[in-house]
Amino acid sequence: MSVGDYVVLSTEKLRKEFGGVCAVNDVDLDVRHGSITALIGPNGAGKTTVFNLITGNYDATRGRVTFTDSERVEHSLCGRTPDRITRLGIARTFQNIRLFGDVPTLDNVKLGLHPRTSRGALSALLRFPAAAEEREVHVAAYRYLEFVGLASKSHELARNLPYGEQRRLEIARALALAPNLLLLDEPAAGMNPQETEDLMALIRRIRDLGITVLLIEHDMRLVMGISDYIVVLDHGEVIARGLPAEVKNSPDVIRAYLGDEAI
Repeated sequence: MSVGDYVVLSTEKLRKEFGGVCAVNDVDLDVRHGSITALIGPNGAGKTTVFNLITGNYDATRGRVTFTDSERVEHSLCGRTPDRITRLGIARTFQNIRLFGDVPTLDNVKLGLHPRTSRGALSALLRFPAAAEEREVHVAAYRYLEFVGLASKSHELARNLPYGEQRRLEIARALALAPNLLLLDEPAAGMNPQETEDLMALIRRIRDLGITVLLIEHDMRLVMGISDYIVVLDHGEVIARGLPAEVKNSPDVIRAYLGDEAI
């Protein structure tokens, strides 16, 4: 799929301070529709802080965050709460998996569908939405499990899934929000090589659905294998940006981050 002709997400001079410590410093980021964009850098570089600023978990010290929805309407995200940002069409996963461990996988995905229903999250969790809507939610949730390869595990408790499958379940729940932009925070963390290969194929299929992907990842084989564009952070600042071939040969990136992983 070719990269689209408009910018889905843009940050301008984005800055975040914690008690006088600058975690993100004047970060400019453009994510084009239909792309897979990677945000990489060493631990502590500010990558997850950028995600938290985009999704409303943190308020920016200064700067702008702008999102263009599926109708090409532009929205400022600054000052919006996470739930309002989700409703605009942005979904995310987290470094630390956030599933309901004692709830079956299918019901975990149903909870991702609740903002799109008339009954809400509590009704979904307690299993008493209106009957017709419940049937629709059940079918939709099962299809998302099929998409990530977990249909056969629909009745298993989330905590009983292997780690890699828990990661895919979290992605299924995020996809259930029908996002225009999906943020993945270290989706390959803890995966073995085969699971990582499967994840790469899954991310490509997500992109092929028309969903733009912005990801944080340390696995350079994955980053270089699927990214259309890469932005590199170090100490909260952008030190490089460009196509994978450009970034992997950047002396600044090799010195600050890739080191022996440079290829």
